[in-house]
Amino acid sequence: MKRVDAFAEKNNLSEKEQIVLEGIMDGQKMKDIAKEIGVSRTRAQELKNKVVNNLAQAIYDEEKKKEKALS
Repeated sequence: MKRVDAFAEKNNLSEKEQIVLEGIMDGQKMKDIAKEIGVSRTRAQELKNKVVNNLAQAIYDEEKKKEKALS
C-alpha cells in the first residue's frame, strides 16, 4: 500500500497506527485490528482516532496550500 506508506511516513505514524489505517482501509473490524496488533479494542480505537485526526489535518493543510497558491 504505497499511499498508506507515504502518508504514514509524512505524518510520522507508528507501526501500530499504520496497521490500524491499513485495517480500516481493508474493512476490518476494530476488534480484529486490536487482536492483530496485540492491544485492547479501546487502545485500537485511540490509535484510529489519532490516525483520523492526522488525516483530517493533512487534508486541511493541502486545502490551505491550494488556496494560497490560487491567491
